[in-house]
Amino acid sequence: MRILKKNKAWLVLFGAFLLLTNPANAQIRGNKNTDSLKTLQDSLKTTKDSVKVKGDIETTVKYVAKDSLVYKMRSKMVFMYGNARVTYGKTQLDAENIQLDQANNTVSARGKVDSTGKKISIPTIQDGTEKYEAEAIDYNIKTRKAQVYKAVTQQGEAVVQGNRIRKDTEGNIYVEEGRYTTCNLAHPHFYIQSNKIKVIPQKQVVVGPFNFHLADIPTPLGFAFGIFPIFNTNKAKSGVIVPVYGEESRGRGFFLRNGGYYWAVSEYVGLQFLGEIYSKGGWGLNTNGTYTKKYAYNGSFSMRYNRRLTGEEGNRGEAIQDFWINWSHSPQSKGSSRFSASVNAGTNGFNRRNATQINNRVSNSFNSSISYSKTFIGTPFSMAATIRHDMNLSSGSFTPVSDQNTTTTNLAVPKAIMNMALPDISLNMNRIFPLNFSNITSSGTKWWQTFGISYSFRGTNQLTNSPQTTATSFPFQVFRDGFILNNNPPSQVDTLSFLADFPEVFKRGQIGAVHSIQGGWTMKLFKYFNLNPSFSYNETWYPRRLDFNYDEASGSVKVDTLGAFSRFYNYNMSAAITTRIFGTYNVGGRRVEAIRHTMMPSVSMFYTPDFSQERFGFFQRVPL
Repeated sequence: MRILKKNKAWLVLFGAFLLLTNPANAQIRGNKNTDSLKTLQDSLKTTKDSVKVKGDIETTVKYVAKDSLVYKMRSKMVFMYGNARVTYGKTQLDAENIQLDQANNTVSARGKVDSTGKKISIPTIQDGTEKYEAEAIDYNIKTRKAQVYKAVTQQGEAVVQGNRIRKDTEGNIYVEEGRYTTCNLAHPHFYIQSNKIKVIPQKQVVVGPFNFHLADIPTPLGFAFGIFPIFNTNKAKSGVIVPVYGEESRGRGFFLRNGGYYWAVSEYVGLQFLGEIYSKGGWGLNTNGTYTKKYAYNGSFSMRYNRRLTGEEGNRGEAIQDFWINWSHSPQSKGSSRFSASVNAGTNGFNRRNATQINNRVSNSFNSSISYSKTFIGTPFSMAATIRHDMNLSSGSFTPVSDQNTTTTNLAVPKAIMNMALPDISLNMNRIFPLNFSNITSSGTKWWQTFGISYSFRGTNQLTNSPQTTATSFPFQVFRDGFILNNNPPSQVDTLSFLADFPEVFKRGQIGAVHSIQGGWTMKLFKYFNLNPSFSYNETWYPRRLDFNYDEASGSVKVDTLGAFSRFYNYNMSAAITTRIFGTYNVGGRRVEAIRHTMMPSVSMFYTPDFSQERFGFFQRVPL
């Protein structure tokens, strides 16, 4: 019995020694089964076979995880949790959870969903330049074969989707229950649907019996098979852009235009740097760019600058400088927030002096907007912020430019009238029922539980450089920033330059905020009548106020703008009683048996105070 216990102790120590000496690192170079028994070395030398066996692991398999790694030595399984990644040569697999089977050289990747079932992590596999997004990925490291489930992959200008995608050792892709489309949306507007699709990378897409779908509706268009070439426009190359030459009819002589360089920053970003030069003086620069993020947003922008010389050589006049900016940003509708932009702005004479297309030269108005909106999920609140800008070139006073080389009207342009909201902010609260704690909406609800209230806020800062007029019915005398009429027709101040005189334009800005509260409820009266009381309250804030004083010496009213907070409000209440009266008249005919009619009489009452009364203090009385 003692000998047996001693042997058991030695066996436990020997097993622990084997566990400690078993290698369990994060790099595997294939399966090498080593025998623990020593064998006699063969005295015969053999030359090493230089021919590699196809399918053997040729490089190091590396894996990492952000959260944790679990390694089971007996089954040779590795479990990776949290932003896991497996890299094998040019193949990279990323997923929330990855399982590595060292015995069979297979890798399985799965995504992650939140408590509501929404996908928050999608596995991706990138093999060289090809990238796949899918719900699940199984990959064999040894054979380099993969099976991808419910995947999306980009092939040139086209997108291939499929419930199951397999890849062979030659790189060919086989798609089951697939879609082929050139629409770049997550849910395409149109596509070709086929049960069998084969993709030969960089060459073509072969489709079995297919049918064309438009807005998810199958059409009669289809065929037994189809072959579609792959155009690799995404792999744009950087290079020189050859300029065009010609002669301009607006006095700048011969030109070289639109020459420069194209820079392919990446698959999703491209930039153009262009220039132009004229024989009689003047030059220009132009930068164009496009960008995109799949299933998120896309956009383009352009910035142009032109410098024009006036007069002849040796007798130059003042140089004219113009610029113009275009920006377009379009998001894909998803999530609870949205950002979009459409900008068209610049100097008022740019298009008239530099545009090459007749439509741009004769356009008189341009509009721009940049907006952001967000809905706070789980709450009744939403907000929006917008910057708006509009420019009218057909109004305002002219600024003539003398040029001996051309006519004055060709260069002279009016000062543009610009209006800008910088910014316009709104906050809204949908109707809530603060007294309905049980969230009951049935007919058994108490009348106070039907009480609902909503709220909205809007703040704005309106800027303009338009002439300020005083179209009032009584004479004004200037006092600080008031105006003088002295019984003459309304005066008009010259148009300001929006950029050069921006401090004055900003000083003239009209800033204000409006709060609005709406409320009401419903109750039953005498079983057959509905009583609907409601109320509304609005309050407006201003950072300035006007003070009026009569000047007996001049017989005018002085208007003083005070930098003091000013507010006014208004409210109203209403109530309505409604009911329904039903009646049926039996006709007794063969086609019409009876006629049913409904009457809905109502009586309403509305109350609004007279806010011009002195007790409210919203109006100032000036004795004349």
